[in-house]
Amino acid sequence: MRRWQHEGPARSNLPSLAALGERERSRRGDPPDAPAQPPLGAVERDQEGRIVYVDLQPSSLGDDSLNALRSRLLSVQPTRRVLDRLTPINRGRLLVEIEDAMALDLFRAWLLSAMVRVEAFRSLLTPLGPRIRLLGAQFIVPKVTEYEPRIAAQAPHTDVDAKGEVISVALHLQGDAMGTLIDAMAHVDSSGAVVNGSGFRCAMTPIFAYDTGAVHAGPGVAHVPPPYPQYFTSRVFVLLCADTLDPHRIAQHRHDNGLRGAIDLTIVVPSQTGA
Repeated sequence: MRRWQHEGPARSNLPSLAALGERERSRRGDPPDAPAQPPLGAVERDQEGRIVYVDLQPSSLGDDSLNALRSRLLSVQPTRRVLDRLTPINRGRLLVEIEDAMALDLFRAWLLSAMVRVEAFRSLLTPLGPRIRLLGAQFIVPKVTEYEPRIAAQAPHTDVDAKGEVISVALHLQGDAMGTLIDAMAHVDSSGAVVNGSGFRCAMTPIFAYDTGAVHAGPGVAHVPPPYPQYFTSRVFVLLCADTLDPHRIAQHRHDNGLRGAIDLTIVVPSQTGA
């Protein structure tokens, strides 16, 4: 099984993002600006026609359930005191698990609402079945220091070997574009090389869902101005799988992502929202 790489090592051939804008943006924990790549479509499919990416922002404008979720997550963002005690992994990323019961209940309410409104989102989640298990939810927090005053872009990768096993919802708490790079047509061969792709494009949206078996890469920032250290706490990822997934695989996924699985949350999909 391939180890998950939400914020993995950089490859020099990945485009970097432009430098952060005003210093005030970086102080408030905003994430990187989006890379200069063509935007992804509202829905992206792989070579077999499987949906692997859905932009959820068009259906979320004015969405009370999304606004409530964002508000709660903003209130439980990790503090500098907490982050200062953590050890970075994967080139300066900190992983902070979200265990706030209210935030996760609000996520469940938003997800069920979004499934009703967005057919492509229902289709993306269909392989997980009528009972969807929360693998975990995290703030993924880049730490920038004077010794490495940038955020490294990820190497293109997949998180799991099989599509349809784990779906992620990615959310920016300040409403900025996430900037994640995805090549829906590509796959990773046995040597780890990305092959048969059509080119990476950018998620110019603050909220989307994607199949973690699709080839993707997190964005970077070429230079982050002082003061240091700085932490970027606005990027949230929620990982979902089928409730019937083998418990050993669930445990492995959680281990690979530093998730304890302390909160046992299963989302029951009403029959009327089925594909």
